[in-house]
Amino acid sequence: MTASAARAQAALRRGDHLIGREATLELLVGAATAGPGVVVCGPPGVGRTTVLAAARARLVEAGTPTVVVRPAEPGTGPFAALRPVLGEATPTAVDAASLAAAGLALEALGAPGGEGPRLVVVVDGVDALDGPDAAVVHQVVARRRAHLLASVRPREAAPADEVDPWWWDVAGRVDLPPLERADADALAERLVGGPLAASARERLWTSARGRPGWVVALVAAVRDGDGWVRDAGLWDLAGDEVVVAEVDLLDRLVALPDEVRAVLEALALVEALPIADAEALGGPGPLVEGERRGLVRTDEVGDGLRCALASRLVGSALRSGMDPVDEVARWARVADVLVASVDASPATALARARALAGVGRAGPHATDEDLDVVLAGAAAAHTLSRWSLVVELAGRVWRVRGDGDALALLAVAHGEVGDHEAIRALSEELGTVAVAGDALASHATAIAVSQFHSDDPDGAFATVERARAAAGTGARAMLDVFEGRLRSFAGDQARARALTDPWCDADDPELRVEALTVRASLAGLGGDPQAAVADFEQALGLALTLADAPGSLAGVPFLFRLGALAEAGRLGEALAGAEAVQAETVRSGDATSRGWVALHLGRCHLAVGRPQAAARAFAQAVTDLRAVHRPGWSAHPAAGLVAAHAAVGDLGAAGEAREAWAQGPPHAVALFRPEELRLTSWLAAAEGDVAGAADLLEEAADRARQVGSVPYRVAALHDRVRLDPGPGRVAAARALAALARTAPGALVDAHARQARALVDGDTDALAAVAATYEVLGARLDEAETWAEVARRADDERERAVAAHRVAAVLDPLDRPTTPLLAEVAGGPGLTGREREVAEMVAAGASRREVAETLVVSVRTVDSHLQRVYRKLGVRGREGLVAALAPDAAR
Repeated sequence: MTASAARAQAALRRGDHLIGREATLELLVGAATAGPGVVVCGPPGVGRTTVLAAARARLVEAGTPTVVVRPAEPGTGPFAALRPVLGEATPTAVDAASLAAAGLALEALGAPGGEGPRLVVVVDGVDALDGPDAAVVHQVVARRRAHLLASVRPREAAPADEVDPWWWDVAGRVDLPPLERADADALAERLVGGPLAASARERLWTSARGRPGWVVALVAAVRDGDGWVRDAGLWDLAGDEVVVAEVDLLDRLVALPDEVRAVLEALALVEALPIADAEALGGPGPLVEGERRGLVRTDEVGDGLRCALASRLVGSALRSGMDPVDEVARWARVADVLVASVDASPATALARARALAGVGRAGPHATDEDLDVVLAGAAAAHTLSRWSLVVELAGRVWRVRGDGDALALLAVAHGEVGDHEAIRALSEELGTVAVAGDALASHATAIAVSQFHSDDPDGAFATVERARAAAGTGARAMLDVFEGRLRSFAGDQARARALTDPWCDADDPELRVEALTVRASLAGLGGDPQAAVADFEQALGLALTLADAPGSLAGVPFLFRLGALAEAGRLGEALAGAEAVQAETVRSGDATSRGWVALHLGRCHLAVGRPQAAARAFAQAVTDLRAVHRPGWSAHPAAGLVAAHAAVGDLGAAGEAREAWAQGPPHAVALFRPEELRLTSWLAAAEGDVAGAADLLEEAADRARQVGSVPYRVAALHDRVRLDPGPGRVAAARALAALARTAPGALVDAHARQARALVDGDTDALAAVAATYEVLGARLDEAETWAEVARRADDERERAVAAHRVAAVLDPLDRPTTPLLAEVAGGPGLTGREREVAEMVAAGASRREVAETLVVSVRTVDSHLQRVYRKLGVRGREGLVAALAPDAAR
């Protein structure tokens, strides 16, 4: 047995395969005891054997007699499957009397005297029983002397004239489908042993399509190949493709007819094709056969149908079996079909270009017509955010004919993946060719982005200035808006506004969208979130009317609008909007958009009191933004990860996150530095270093003032009020009051009112602010404000009501733990994670069960328990039960 197979077996024993199968298990157990029986059907990899075994285990646990009949190998003689069950009672001949005797012997294995539940005959692969064995089982089930619990093996195709199987009339049928996406993701994370990066979840999903057996095999194969890497607490796949030899899929592919295999191999190269083009590869027959064998699927995309392989795993297996000669032949067939195709979608344009490149029609001797096709494919890859393919295809055209459009695409793609060395090399090549000024301007933006994110802002701005001198009017406008965006990130909002405002009414709609987006960002930074939302919505509405515009043109104002909504106190809308597009950004494969969405989600989750969800989102943002080499962007969620872990109560993880943040490279994104300082202050406060937290927050507020960000200054001052009970609270409260007078917004106003109430010790005002926070969706602030009421109120009943409100607010959340909540909501000094462990142990869970549930080691659970026992002054489970009783904290 291979290591992968061994791990797969271990996963089966742990029951990991049963994630998402509870309803099916209940159905099987009920059907196997209340009626004649049930047969489980389903495609390969869905876990029929595992579900069957689990159902039998539940029957045994309930006291139901069961017997397992295992189909024998062909040629082993009659009754070979029943012989291990019947022993000496196994017939030696095949006739009516022998069959009847065997049936009686099988019935006798049930409850003595026929009392109690009837026998359940369990057969994994009932269709593989030979004639005599099947006849006996059929006999006892049909006579209601036993129930049947069985599965049937998947088949590639059934003959048209095949009669119904014998069990059809005596047992019900349950079709076991693949897992839903959420369950498949949960299974993968359980197998890996921790949370997965979004890109890894997406690749496992597209490879296995929810088939748990395939998920198990994939995870194990990647582990055997040292293919799992961990970054910011998330596991990701290191390689581009995984082929799993343990899956029976490879054997099924080998058995394909040649004409079917040829068509499926072509599909494996291009991923998907319009149905008409897919049929043109070899006629409809191979596709129909592939679909009957479960290897091909048809998806409705837009107004048409597209044909694709059933999963990426099928594609990987097919590609791994192709030799170079076959691969060229398949590309040639695709090229012949797509050159004549009338489909104008970006996906087809990309496939057409890849096909020409695959047969050598994009090299030094390529015709201009072919190079135009390849360039169109590169542009399509840009639209689809397939940056590696942009580099490949645009690079071919650039090297052959020095095309300015190819240069622009190539530069953008290198910038998106953060390949600074490639951008510098491309810059050197520019001196050897004649490129128009506008093309140079486009390339200059890629160079400037690379310089800026390499901590060379002066070099970036100098690059833009040189390009501006050589560019025409349209390109100069584009460079102005581009520089305005960089200036804003660098903290120079006045210069950003001067560069951008003149172009907000430009005739070019794409330029106008870009300019409006920057202006909206500046409005938000200036403390006017309502104006920001209005400008973002104007930019978004215009972008959505432009059919050929890149997705990022609408994506940026859409996402930044969500940030403005959050700053305006509309947290529910901001969170829902990001969650609505999260799955699409994951499917897109674009790490930049995925990272920005994750960053926004992390900030929102933290504000609404879900630090565990925030930690996961921040970790995803770190992974994605680091992958595109944007240290100034990734530092923001890296600091957010510190705050989220601190709010969970996991100070060890928070400390590791702070160390990782501190070791990040220097960067030019001065705009985010205040938030980095503010978010890391949460750990200092959680560790009891109030002075250290206050210093960080004072610096954060000062830096926010310097870079022109009112929201970040408000956030720093608000945290100073929350975490610093000393004189700094009074000064921060005054500053918040001044900002509330000049920067309109419900959230700023609430923070200012809370600060004044804390300074004045006004519990009635605090209760009113808590109600405001509830309306705004700022649940963490709401809980902390009620906690202050519970601490400060003179009336015992008022204190009790406030404490109850704290518990009610926190109950549906991720057990946030902050200094303001510790005394009221966390028990006597328990962190959120410590309380979680304590409650699970008090409820009867073993240390190992706790470790498996929380995806940590048993040693970590022991460490948490020791701290819990010490803080509560108790020992053992009984002590925990008493200490955690509802009235114990009062």
